[in-house]
Amino acid sequence: MEEKITLYLEDWLYNAGVVGVYNILKYSGEKIVKAKDSISFDKEALNNFEDKFFSYLIYKYEKLIPLGKIVEFQNFIDYYRQDNFVNFDNKSIDILNDQINYIKKNLKGNSYTKMYPLIDSRNNLLELEKGLTKINPKTISKDGYKQIEDAFEKIEIIIDELKKPKAKRYLAARNIIYNYINRSWSNVSFLNRQDKVLDPYISYKEHFIDPVLEYLEIDKTKYSHKCSTCGNQISNLDENLAFMNKIGFDIGRKTSHVWNFYYDLGICPICKLVYSCVPAGFVFTAYKGIFVNANNDIENLISINNKIEDEILKNDLNSTYSAFIKSMNEVMAKSTMYEVSDIQVVRLENDNYRFSLLNANVLNVIYRNRDQLGYLSGKYYLENENRYYLQEEVTKNLLDNQNLYLLIHKLLTYKLGKNNAYYSSRDIVNIIEINFNYLRGLSYMEDWNSEIVDKAKAQGYYLRTEYETKSNENKIAGISYRLLNSLKTNNKNSFMDTILNCYLYVGKQVPKIITEILKDDEAFRTIGYAFVSGLISGSDSNKNENNNN
Repeated sequence: MEEKITLYLEDWLYNAGVVGVYNILKYSGEKIVKAKDSISFDKEALNNFEDKFFSYLIYKYEKLIPLGKIVEFQNFIDYYRQDNFVNFDNKSIDILNDQINYIKKNLKGNSYTKMYPLIDSRNNLLELEKGLTKINPKTISKDGYKQIEDAFEKIEIIIDELKKPKAKRYLAARNIIYNYINRSWSNVSFLNRQDKVLDPYISYKEHFIDPVLEYLEIDKTKYSHKCSTCGNQISNLDENLAFMNKIGFDIGRKTSHVWNFYYDLGICPICKLVYSCVPAGFVFTAYKGIFVNANNDIENLISINNKIEDEILKNDLNSTYSAFIKSMNEVMAKSTMYEVSDIQVVRLENDNYRFSLLNANVLNVIYRNRDQLGYLSGKYYLENENRYYLQEEVTKNLLDNQNLYLLIHKLLTYKLGKNNAYYSSRDIVNIIEINFNYLRGLSYMEDWNSEIVDKAKAQGYYLRTEYETKSNENKIAGISYRLLNSLKTNNKNSFMDTILNCYLYVGKQVPKIITEILKDDEAFRTIGYAFVSGLISGSDSNKNENNNN
């Protein structure tokens, strides 16, 4: 009989589960011993582990799940009550009606109604939902805000019901299951449609915890198979990674996926429990997830991922990239490059995993350009009615070890169009500087100084002022498009022809910084894009010139 359980670091998915187990037990107050590459805890820590599992995830994402958002609406009610509805205007009515719709949608949704038999509430939540109706703005002045107060009272009754222990236990758990857990695994336990157990806590215990407790008690010396993850002896290959999204597969239906049609990648109950805790190791926002597999040391692994979690959840960030930048800069400030380089970053985007190896150059660029990256926060462009945030797009390219020329070209083109650009020309220059430092780390442009970016931008701006003096600023857009086309096709001759014509027109000498572009391709594109950013800097409008740097 084994009294202690030790989990060693393995691959990225298992490590995410190890961090998840650690977070769950730490939050529950259990004693955990950390070594260089493992964590250990007593078998008794698994007692009521199903409660600990859900309690931690509810604590982690409470403000982001529907139940938490409904309960938090109490702040809105208190604010207007204290103010005697003085500032309650049409916008406030719209917010209230949106919240009423949100409450009604959740209370009568299948996710909640399935749990109602377990709550034993005095007030029937479905009846409360039916009694809650939207506000008609036209009738408010007639009844002196009575409609509003009635709606507030009904919502408060619902909030009081949702705050009760059993309601929070089951309804919040359902929110966690269908907003976070199902991003990592499915088709087993409470996420299996054929599961007959109504209580998700009992279902989780039966599928993941009870098998571990049984496994620890029995004699395994005669078992002929080994767990493919940890090497423990197992009796058969029935348990596997088929339940993990985008990782496993149904071995009963897809035997051709394995060599010679023989599947030998079974896992032990302990590893299956660890994999079930992957949602507690990843950090999720509304649409994305991230895990940094710093597997050189268990302390680093836990610390980096918990810093990302703190940035996202405590500072109400909705960007995994912004949180990643802040946490890595904090780690870099306290560690050497060697300690944090060559670590794996796993991103969950559009239900698919994406992998990046964070090398020393990328880490150095992120750290040295932390101010420029910070300035990009909140800036975005529209494409097919979707917002793309500059900070995320830059970080994504760096993590994928790609230069930023395509992004810079796109941003300059959108800036000229004036419709989809919610950023300034200075933001583009910041990205050009980041790209310059990235290229230097790859041994390009080593003989150049970053001042060339600002110098080239300044010369573009001065040329613009010359055209404005001649009252011909309307020609700038056409010139800019020709220059951008030359840059995209890497055509130095065409670029210089356009530049020479411009300076002949204004009667000025071509600046020395422009002639430098003939020396190499990277200088051509860096100086060229910086020049164009200065040339179009007058395109900044009040709508998108919200730069603070």
